[in-house]
Amino acid sequence: MNQMQFNNRLENRGYVRLGRGMYSSVYAKPGSSKVIKVGSTGDSWLGYIIWAMKEGYVGNHAPRVDSFKVNGQEDYFVAVMERLQKLNSKNRELMWDLIPDTRSFNENVPAEWKTFTKTFTAQFGDRNDMHDENWMQRSNGELGLTDPLSSGGQNSVSRYKSRPNSGINSLRNVPALVWC
Repeated sequence: MNQMQFNNRLENRGYVRLGRGMYSSVYAKPGSSKVIKVGSTGDSWLGYIIWAMKEGYVGNHAPRVDSFKVNGQEDYFVAVMERLQKLNSKNRELMWDLIPDTRSFNENVPAEWKTFTKTFTAQFGDRNDMHDENWMQRSNGELGLTDPLSSGGQNSVSRYKSRPNSGINSLRNVPALVWC
């Protein structure tokens, strides 16, 4: 089953598409605390979430991912993760203070976010996609960065690829991923 067929199957089973980007879509059932993200393995989100898993940021600065599978034959992934909410005004102000400028931070920025932002910028550079729709919050008000990379100038997945045309096979060595 390809990615489009999988998306159609979700919609036929009552899932509602909450959002869509260039390479992926996010679905949920009304009232659910989980979402399903379905995307192309070329989506830079994949590189971000693998990095966040390795660095221990999943569940605090990055979304908590409960399960993750890659369909290697059809080149798409399916992730079940926590459902986040749009930002409140307090977190919107914090978001603007965090958009990477690692030379200086507002005194209101918590230390753990300063560390995260510096680590993120060191890994991915300052070319990113950190607009306000890629920052969300948990029901308890914690801020989370959901999809901060743009595949356009910086496809972070490429660092997991040994050759451009066969790179999906090298992702098989990433322990966080389940292949089907």
